[in-house]
Amino acid sequence: MQQQLRLPIETLRIRNALFFTCLCLVLVSCTTPILPKESKIYLENELSPHVGNSIHGVIDDFGYPTKSETVADTKIYVWEFSTETSSYSQSAPSSSGFSFGLGFTTTIECFVRVKVDEQEIVTEFSVDQSWNGCAHMIRDIDERKKNEEE
Repeated sequence: MQQQLRLPIETLRIRNALFFTCLCLVLVSCTTPILPKESKIYLENELSPHVGNSIHGVIDDFGYPTKSETVADTKIYVWEFSTETSSYSQSAPSSSGFSFGLGFTTTIECFVRVKVDEQEIVTEFSVDQSWNGCAHMIRDIDERKKNEEE
C-alpha cells in the first residue's frame, strides 16, 4: 500500500505564493509594450523639420549630443540615455517566520542618431528605444521649449 505524501500547509502556501508571483511576472512581461509608438513618433516629429537644415537646430532642441562618430565618411551625432530599474517583491512572513523575495533588473535605453553631410546639414535620423526609454529625453525637450517661451 502506498502512502500519500502530505505537505505541511505552510509549504503549500509558499508554493502557491511563488507560483502566483511567477505568473504575474509572465503576464506583465507579455502585456508591456517593448516599443511605445507614442514616444518614437513624438521624437520623429521633432526631428523631421530639421532634415535639410543645420545640425545646430537639433542641438538647440535636444541639447548637446552624447557623442559623434564617423562611419564610412558619414558623420553621425548620437543622443543616448540608458538606465537600469530594479524591482523587488517580498511575500508576507508566514506563521513559521519564512518569507521569500523575487527581484529583477530592467535596462531602459533611448538612442537618437542624426546623420549629417559635409556642411553639417541633417540628411536623416533614427530613433530606437527599449521600453519607454525616450520619455526622459522628451521631458527634457518639453522643458527646453517651455523655458524658451518664458
